[in-house]
Amino acid sequence: MTEHEIQLACINLIRKRGGVVTRVNSGGTIAKRGGHLSLAEKGTSDLIACFGGKYLAIEVKDTGKVATSDQREFGRMVNRAGGIFLVIDDIDKLSRELDLLERGEQ
Repeated sequence: MTEHEIQLACINLIRKRGGVVTRVNSGGTIAKRGGHLSLAEKGTSDLIACFGGKYLAIEVKDTGKVATSDQREFGRMVNRAGGIFLVIDDIDKLSRELDLLERGEQ
């Protein structure tokens, strides 16, 4: 699966299991009046979700790829605030993490 396909599968899985999820565009665009417009903080996770009362920040990667230093720092901030940061490169991994949340083990 491509990263985009994994993202879509994650969104569908979270929604199917009763969670709320949104995709975050943390890239940038060119503003109409020139310059660069940032859509979200650098390093913000691809998906932000609420599942089982928990805040999830999910960074989606192609198989074998790792989170950047900015993405890892965003994850540390999420963890310090009581949320859960996940790097997902396989939909089965997300399914297992959601299982742990449902059982209160995460």
